[in-house]
Amino acid sequence: MKKPLFLSCSVLLIAGLGATSPSTPITIQTPLAISQLSQGSGNSTRAVQPKIELLDAGAQPRQQLTFKPAANAKQTTLLTMEMDMVGTVDGQVMPTLDFPTVTMTLESQVTKVDANGDIHIELFYSDVAVASDTTAPPEVIETMRSQLQAITQMRMSYAIDNQGKTKNVKVVLPENLDPNIKPWIEQMLSSLEQLSGLPFPGEAVGVGAKWRLSSPLPDGGIPLNNLTVLYELVTIQDNSLDVKFTMEPQSTPQALSEFNLPGLPPGLDVDIKSFALQSTGTITLGLDRILPTSGTMSVGSTMEFAIKEPNSKAETLLNMRSSIKITMNSQ
Repeated sequence: MKKPLFLSCSVLLIAGLGATSPSTPITIQTPLAISQLSQGSGNSTRAVQPKIELLDAGAQPRQQLTFKPAANAKQTTLLTMEMDMVGTVDGQVMPTLDFPTVTMTLESQVTKVDANGDIHIELFYSDVAVASDTTAPPEVIETMRSQLQAITQMRMSYAIDNQGKTKNVKVVLPENLDPNIKPWIEQMLSSLEQLSGLPFPGEAVGVGAKWRLSSPLPDGGIPLNNLTVLYELVTIQDNSLDVKFTMEPQSTPQALSEFNLPGLPPGLDVDIKSFALQSTGTITLGLDRILPTSGTMSVGSTMEFAIKEPNSKAETLLNMRSSIKITMNSQ
C-alpha cells in the first residue's frame, strides 16, 4: 500500500475513534457546559446555560416538571455502545470498521439536597469493558481498552436545580491520561453534568408537550459550535416520564476549519469540509432518580475532510460515515 493511502487510512481511523467516542450520545442529549479541566486536579466549569423554548404545552392535565431525588439516593447505570464506520479515500471504498462493543458502569449518588431544591451529585465509572468479538484489528481493541481504562480513575461532582440546570461542576482527571484522548474525555465529562436528566421548561406541561433546547458546544469533541435538541413528552405517570428527542446540529465554516483531531502525525494539515450529525432516541426518566432508568439512542455522522502531508501540495480526500447504537439501563 502506498504511503499516502496508508496515512489516509490512519487518519480515517483516528477520526472515527474520536467522532464515535462515548462522549457523543451524552452530548446529544444535553450539551450544556464548557469544561476547563486539568489533569490531577479538580476544576469547576464555566457553565454556558442553554436556551429552553416551550413549543407546545401539551394536553391537559398539565404539571410543572421538577427533579426531587432524596439525599443519599444511589444509582448504578450500565451504558452499552455499539459502533461501526465505513469510509472512502479518494473515492476508494475502505473495509468497514466494526468496533468492539463497549460497556461502562456508572455509579451516582446524591450527596445532599439544599433547602432551595439544588441537588448535589457525585459520579464515577466503576468499570469499563471492551468486547473481543469484532472484526476490528487486535491493536485497535487493545488501544481502546488501555485508553478507556483511564475513565475509571476520574471523579465528577456537580449540582442541578430542580429543573435540571447545572452549576458548580468539578472534575478530577488522572495524571497519566493520554493527551491524545484528553479532548474527547473532556467533551464527555462536560456533558455528563446533565446526564441526571434533561432540562425542563419552566411552564406546566402535559402529554404531547414539545420544547427546544439550543446550546453552544464545548471546544473539541465534534466540529460543531451549536446544537439544537427537540424534546417531546410521550407519557407521564406518577414520577415517571417517557421522552423522545431529535437532534438538529448546526455548524459554521469557521468552526470546521478550527477543528483539530487529536493523535495525528505532527505537521499534518487536515481541512474538514463538511460535518453532519443526526440522532434520535427515547428516555425513560424518574423524577425521583439521579439518572435515566432506561434509554435507547441511534447516532449517525458523516464527515468529509482533506489531508496534506508536510511539504507536500498533494491533497487526499476522505469521507467517513459512522453509526452508533447506545442503550442505557439503571438499577
